[in-house]
Amino acid sequence: MAAADPAALKEPEGDAPTVRMETSAGTIDIIIRPDWSARGARRFLELVVSGDLDGLCFYRVIRGCLAQFGLPTKRNWPAIPDDFPTAVPFLLGAVAFAAEGENSRRSTLFICTGDMSECFGWHPWETPLGAVAEASLGVLAGIETAYGDVAECGGAGPDTPRLRGEGPAYLDASFPLLTRIHSARLLDFSGGGGGGEGRGRRARTRQTNSCASAGFC
Repeated sequence: MAAADPAALKEPEGDAPTVRMETSAGTIDIIIRPDWSARGARRFLELVVSGDLDGLCFYRVIRGCLAQFGLPTKRNWPAIPDDFPTAVPFLLGAVAFAAEGENSRRSTLFICTGDMSECFGWHPWETPLGAVAEASLGVLAGIETAYGDVAECGGAGPDTPRLRGEGPAYLDASFPLLTRIHSARLLDFSGGGGGGEGRGRRARTRQTNSCASAGFC
């Protein structure tokens, strides 16, 4: 099925639409919360309907911290303005954009695979746009962590500039174990549910010093 034009995206039904990501680790349903991050939620839905997330990998996965995805994209996405902070905590399953500073969110996202509330949420661009549904939280433990952090942060994972320049072929050749996103699509969702699922569950593991800086590399 051909990807839709993100410019033609209509507001989905309900207050908390669901995005289903079919991955090599299992199905991950994400409850989108525009009331937490209106601009972030819309950009995520634009990435989904455009097909730009299909075929990508979780290229930066730090056990108990985060699983990052969103590179490389098929088009050049402009940065979006920050959303107003809402004090929503970065608990297990929270989904947010990774950013380099104010008004710099583009296409790179991460899912919290542990309780990161002490590490994120201190800057205006750190605002969750949704959270993994309760039924999908178990899938997060199956996302491959063999390579850890990206190379520029001292990990054995991909070099982000090379990933941007060489694309999926670089990951396929050098990091074959990475968990892949086969597809991402917006499900029909009516009503305002999802609040209980959206909060997720707190992880029981303590965060390490490497986690504290993971989102700022």
